Amino acid sequence: EAQEIYIEDMLRKHFPNDEVQEVKKGASGHDCTFVINHRNQEGLAKIAFESKNTKHFSPDWVDKLNKTMMDKKIPYGVIVTKALPKDFDHIQWRLDSIVIIPCKTSSILTTAEMLKELLIKEYEIRKVSSLDDSEQAQLYRRLMSPQMRMQVTALMRSYLATSNLIDDDERTNAKSIVKRQANLNEQKQKLLKI
Repeated sequence: EAQEIYIEDMLRKHFPNDEVQEVKKGASGHDCTFVINHRNQEGLAKIAFESKNTKHFSPDWVDKLNKTMMDKKIPYGVIVTKALPKDFDHIQWRLDSIVIIPCKTSSILTTAEMLKELLIKEYEIRKVSSLDDSEQAQLYRRLMSPQMRMQVTALMRSYLATSNLIDDDERTNAKSIVKRQANLNEQKQKLLKI
């Protein structure tokens, strides 16, 4: 419960224009819903956050969160966990809509920011692409394709890896941090442009 509160408070602090809805204790489903507001559009999209603080990762968490997301029509979910799956490398996608990340501030905020931007872009593209066979519709199909999601995932993995390196090196190597932060900002801008 302390980890859930920590995540909720962090999201509220870093995304003051959005809303964090706590799921009532004892209710089935995820821990909190991150509701995205953009310009005059309130409740534009939602992200389900599930917090796990156990010794072993369970694939059942993914299935349970996926069912909740389908029931509540939430497009993306995030599992924040201290127990990571085997062969884990900074970030892991499951079922094309659930992201598994370690319980680190940098990972949580980066993932929330990237998914928020992705959902805003998806919303804007849906608004623009109302014609069936126009160039706008082709652009929409390209941006929503599995290849694009793979590119975004690879870039997020790279971004989180660099972020984790910065966290580890912060105490010992100030010069290295400056170079990596510039690289991190460049990767972030590229990802947001995608």
